[in-house]
Amino acid sequence: MLLIESPEFAGMRGMWNQALDGVLRKMAADNHPQGSVTLKLNIELTYPTVETLIGKRTAKVPNFDYKITTNVPQTYTFKEDLTIGEVEMEYTPETGVTLKRLPGQMTLEQYEEESEEDDT
Repeated sequence: MLLIESPEFAGMRGMWNQALDGVLRKMAADNHPQGSVTLKLNIELTYPTVETLIGKRTAKVPNFDYKITTNVPQTYTFKEDLTIGEVEMEYTPETGVTLKRLPGQMTLEQYEEESEEDDT
């Protein structure tokens, strides 16, 4: 019986063990809450004709290839406050959602004009 523990799969098991160790180290070092190691083993049968002492016969030859994939999800979050001043949201069916200054707040142009008047 061919098992995952069979000597034929020793190299694949070694690579999987290395991948598992790498994911666990990355998770521990970077405080990732989850990770994964995926092993995909593809098997394809070929049917070559072989010569034996009693004649020719068709053999069933398995060909194996594997792929090991590791994944340590990385989420990057950039957070910044967006300061747009003292505004309120207003909705009308004609214009949709708009922002408007709160009553009594000056525009930048009004502030600059007032500052220029104070300088004279």
